[in-house]
Amino acid sequence: MAYRITRRIFKGEEVSVIDRNRLKRAIADIFLMVPFSVFVIIPGAEIFIPFYIKRFPSAMPSTFETADQKNDRQIKAARARIELATFMHETLDEMVRKQKATTSAKMLDFIKFVKEVRQNGRWITNEDFKKYAPLFQDELTIDKMDRPTLLALCKIFKTNPGEYTLNG
Repeated sequence: MAYRITRRIFKGEEVSVIDRNRLKRAIADIFLMVPFSVFVIIPGAEIFIPFYIKRFPSAMPSTFETADQKNDRQIKAARARIELATFMHETLDEMVRKQKATTSAKMLDFIKFVKEVRQNGRWITNEDFKKYAPLFQDELTIDKMDRPTLLALCKIFKTNPGEYTLNG
């Protein structure tokens, strides 16, 4: 299966996300088998495999993962996603409440101000900027998030963060 997917990639064909994930899992399993080959090559080292697995539980290839372990991992990931979604929802609700409470009267004043500027050609002063700038503050934007937060969001939404930088 992995060979066919790799061959399709080298031919330049489009590969689905599911096939990419299968290939990643297969390659990861191959690399996880390297430490086990040491136990097979060295005579008598098979005795230490249980200790190795106990010390490094994630060293087992995915084919040896039990259904209970797989379910536990999926449940843990789902709980983390739900917790993050709840946090984001509460944060957005709080922002909306603050926005409604502070800007309803200010927004009507701003609409009157915009009409006056457009119709009468009034000049905008620094005091006007100071007065209406707080209406346009962005408190929760991707631009203001740090890299670890963005990487965590990429993991949650199962997207590839890439290695793009602004400098080069």
